[in-house]
Amino acid sequence: MKQLFCLLLAVAVVLSLSACWKNGKAESASSAVPDESGSEAASEAASEVSSEASDPLEPEADAEYAYVNPLTGEATETDRSNNRPYAVMLNSLRKAMPQSGNAQADLYYEVPEEGGITRIMAIYQDITDVGKLGSIRSTRPYFVYLAYALDSILIHAGGSSAAYDVLDQTALYEVDSMGAGSDVFYRDQARLNAGYATEHTLYLDTSTLLDWINTSSGYDLSHDGDYLSTHGHTFVEDGTPEGGASAATVTVPFSGYKTDIFTYQEDTGLYTITDVYTESGTTYTLDYVDEQTGEAITVTNVIVIQTAISEIAGDAYGRLDVTLVGSGQGYYACNGQYIPILWSKDGYSDNFTLTTTQGEEISLGVGKSYISIVSTDKKISFT
Repeated sequence: MKQLFCLLLAVAVVLSLSACWKNGKAESASSAVPDESGSEAASEAASEVSSEASDPLEPEADAEYAYVNPLTGEATETDRSNNRPYAVMLNSLRKAMPQSGNAQADLYYEVPEEGGITRIMAIYQDITDVGKLGSIRSTRPYFVYLAYALDSILIHAGGSSAAYDVLDQTALYEVDSMGAGSDVFYRDQARLNAGYATEHTLYLDTSTLLDWINTSSGYDLSHDGDYLSTHGHTFVEDGTPEGGASAATVTVPFSGYKTDIFTYQEDTGLYTITDVYTESGTTYTLDYVDEQTGEAITVTNVIVIQTAISEIAGDAYGRLDVTLVGSGQGYYACNGQYIPILWSKDGYSDNFTLTTTQGEEISLGVGKSYISIVSTDKKISFT
């Protein structure tokens, strides 16, 4: 009996080790999306390499879950690394704020549009439980390219003719209030009753969105190939840039109309965001929050990409050309410290590569990231 007990115990140990090895690995893959009034150009989300010997995307040994969100590096209970993320065009005009469902995004891109306004494209690896999402607006070519680099499904409300051209070229999956999937969207009656302009009232419910996508033909929800090697990010637990200077606040001016201020919160190790608008000589300051929950949007990583941005010659609306293929300068802030960085991007389907000024690749801190894309003539300030 003692020999039988020892044999059973040995088998249990072997099985346990086998399960631990199987569950201790994380995998991923790749694909794309776009829509409405605007300009052209390119962009994509970057990858960074850890200076540590261990795999920076592999969860810690005592992590609660075995899988990893490729957009944040956070451990997850369910493996969704092979799923296409959702890229949602969110309205960022002052009169349209606050947004709903934005607190659950994993990654944010903010880029100028015509007239000095900006738009935010929020990226969700898992959109299942977000619920009410909006208000949703149109897209531009450079947002389409950003979504393309992440192999996303683009959610938008129309777009410029140039954006539609890029959508056709990239063959991105999309859900468009003015095209395929229009029944998914609705006008928020409470906002209409409150006097919001109609263009600030378009929303969707993510359960309805997923039902529509799952029952529609032609939507491939999984990436093709290895996502991390072509579209993903690399992360480390502590993303504090070595040799950095103080970044208790990071001020990012997009235009005379819109400036973002990122403020480091020592108690959480995260940045909160304040939106500063200037209209007709009056300044309005708004905390960037989720309307549904009142929750402040917080991010671990603040990334600024500076590039050439100019009006398209002859465009009647003053739409913009945003240059995002090539290379340039920028900044990276995490844990209250920042460093100047260099960025490069070989093509529209590629992510940004971020390096130090000495050429060493950067890994982001585990958590959400906010990427601001601004003109080279804008002065970024830190305190």
